[in-house]
Amino acid sequence: MRRGFLHIFNLKLAAGIALFLGSSVPFIMGLKHGELSVLYPLVSLGNVWTLFWSKLFFNEPITRAKIAALAMILAGMVCIGVGGR
Repeated sequence: MRRGFLHIFNLKLAAGIALFLGSSVPFIMGLKHGELSVLYPLVSLGNVWTLFWSKLFFNEPITRAKIAALAMILAGMVCIGVGGR
């Protein structure tokens, strides 16, 4: 039986961490030079894409609750976008 840190480490985990860290670099640069009223709605848009990608790749059902949550996220994005002007 394997024990320790190497037991939980695998290639998919390493790839996920690398992609997350790689996406953090442009986001931090955007925070330094951009406006929050533009950047945070884009962060929320990641949740919207996750819904569609999970349906495409994992065949997860899109339920009424997920559609309601999606509508609230989009409404929040609109409110932040309008308020940022």
